[in-house]
Amino acid sequence: MTLDFIVNNQSLTKHRNQSNQKVVADSRNYLKALFHFQSEEWQNQICYALFTYEGQTWKMVLGAEEDCAWNECYVPEEVIHAPGFAVACYCGDRITTNEVRVDVVSSGYTENIENQRITPSVIDQANALMKKYALICNSILQDCGKIKQEINKEEK
Repeated sequence: MTLDFIVNNQSLTKHRNQSNQKVVADSRNYLKALFHFQSEEWQNQICYALFTYEGQTWKMVLGAEEDCAWNECYVPEEVIHAPGFAVACYCGDRITTNEVRVDVVSSGYTENIENQRITPSVIDQANALMKKYALICNSILQDCGKIKQEINKEEK
């Protein structure tokens, strides 16, 4: 499930298609947040989503997870608890947005607290993002090498 948000200048709002979605507590690696950036100050920037639950905030780098687009991230499992959490985002030299509340209903799931996984730190997310782009760069370099070989063959 994906929560859609619209960012226009410093205003963060839920996309109108969110009205019937119900977020249920205790999910892991399932709930994503997708940000539609409408104003140019958010373009070509590294952007971060902030998720706050009971006074604690988790920062997520947008696009860091392997299966996430450049403008989305997974919602940290630590915030997906009733009655809900807050979302905000920022980028660049700190262009910020307001917070938006996401309501969460209780689930029937329970788990021994000692076995819980912790959401990766921003450094871990940045490393994942660098690995993702390194693979893309390596692929481009290989393609360039093949093109160079073809050009050299044609010149001979």
